[in-house]
Amino acid sequence: MNNLIIDFGNTYKKIALERNGNIFFTHQYVDFSINEIQELEKEYSFQRVIMSSVLTADRELENYLKAKCFFIKVSHKTFLPIANQYETPKTLGTDRLACVVAAHQLYPKSDCLVVQMGSCITYDFINQKGEYKGGSISPGLQMRYKALHAFTKKLPHLKSQTIEGIIGKTTQESIHIGVNNGIIQEANGVINQYENKYKFLKVLVTGGDSPMFEDKFQHKIILQPNLVTLGLSAILTYNNNERNS
Repeated sequence: MNNLIIDFGNTYKKIALERNGNIFFTHQYVDFSINEIQELEKEYSFQRVIMSSVLTADRELENYLKAKCFFIKVSHKTFLPIANQYETPKTLGTDRLACVVAAHQLYPKSDCLVVQMGSCITYDFINQKGEYKGGSISPGLQMRYKALHAFTKKLPHLKSQTIEGIIGKTTQESIHIGVNNGIIQEANGVINQYENKYKFLKVLVTGGDSPMFEDKFQHKIILQPNLVTLGLSAILTYNNNERNS
């Protein structure tokens, strides 16, 4: 049985097809609607669908999927295979929730910190008991570049670039070094704080910008590009099993 997994983020709309825990198709779109679903249906069948979205609801798409499949849109009301102890669950991004579900599925006997490097950089902690405690949010790579341009009179809006060293000899170099080193120092500092408290911590890193920083961490990390997808798949399976039990 095939599962369709939909993840609507701030920048891209990502979909995956999964069967028995194996992801066999992925694609990302700038725009995604019923038309794209219908094109997908020409090649693949799917019986269950889960959606995570940080965007305004597309009711037409959701109603189409509800009419055809077992459909879940993740919210604060969704049944989870973990204990969500976040104090404002209605405001919690479902991508963050999916990531900690996946981390606990992968490493059920460990405390886990998930670093998600996308439009924002999020740090989320789940303990070995499967209790999600919360985390922190800071601006992501592209947001930092945009902010430097938007909130000053003369700084240019640059495309991201990695420059080695700590001293920029031009304004452009200074921006690149400032943005990249800011993220590197922040991430390593946050991980240090957690490792000082949780000695056998697993650090999972995901998100579209994570490959740029993979070799910049001072700690042992586990790069997991499909962490949101894995978490959504686990939530879908859990809810399907609850429905059939």
